[in-house]
Amino acid sequence: VLPLSNCAYLQPLLQDFNLILTEEEQTLSGHLAAEIRKEMPILEESRETQKVKTIGERLESALPAHDFNYEFFLVQDESPNAFTIPGGKIYVHSGLLQFTDDPGLAGVIAHEIGHAYERHPAKSLSRAYGVDALSQAIFRGKQGGMRGMALRLAQGGFLTTYSREDEREAD
Repeated sequence: VLPLSNCAYLQPLLQDFNLILTEEEQTLSGHLAAEIRKEMPILEESRETQKVKTIGERLESALPAHDFNYEFFLVQDESPNAFTIPGGKIYVHSGLLQFTDDPGLAGVIAHEIGHAYERHPAKSLSRAYGVDALSQAIFRGKQGGMRGMALRLAQGGFLTTYSREDEREAD
């Protein structure tokens, strides 16, 4: 699986591979958001939360199309980071606010909106699902060591992360 996934010919084809419909992505988003709430404290009512939401909503209003109801959250996490899940839910770590001003925060949120708009999280999940299905076909559903190793190697590679092209599109 890994040699095929790194083939220069297949990479452009796999990059836009998406099995998840927009409606399914919104449903999945709700399930993932519930899991995130269990794992990461969401800061509901604070000045910083309002700032994240205001900047996010202002940026969202400039989008040419709206496949999702974008939502913006501030989570209690000291690392300077932000992430997007399928369905347009965008999470900003509280630690990021210590390292950036409003224009910098707007740049980060705009980047995350770009990932959601281009449906990068759903495409990444689709690639991971495709690798799992392919590995089951190749290894005939055996849970043996070779199948597991091939699956971990492939999923640890570009299949579950954003490519440079995804990052360029998000910018």
